[in-house]
Amino acid sequence: MRTQNPSFERHRRIGQAICRYFMEAPIPFNPSWQDYQQWLDTLPNDEKIYFRGLGFEVCLAVNAFKRHWYEAHHYRLRDYLLRQLSREDFETYSQLPTVSQLRANWLQASGDSRRMGSAN
Repeated sequence: MRTQNPSFERHRRIGQAICRYFMEAPIPFNPSWQDYQQWLDTLPNDEKIYFRGLGFEVCLAVNAFKRHWYEAHHYRLRDYLLRQLSREDFETYSQLPTVSQLRANWLQASGDSRRMGSAN
């Protein structure tokens, strides 16, 4: 039997803990239209356009919207992971790039200094 890559296993544990964060939420996910609008207002323009186009009902399944709502209700992913992960796994999680960082890197690498979806 082949031994798994330790980095893969660490990221698998982190991913599983993030899934449990949503499944074990202490309050039912019950956002309002206003919560949806407030979440959209936190997004970069192109993402706001995209998720507004998907609509409220579809976005009820979007983890970024769920996390925003839970965190607004004091159920924070970072706090949950701090309790659930080993110190080493949590350090790895803390060093992962955010979506905003990945996006900035992609725009820089593509030579595109504008945001996708915005007017030229």
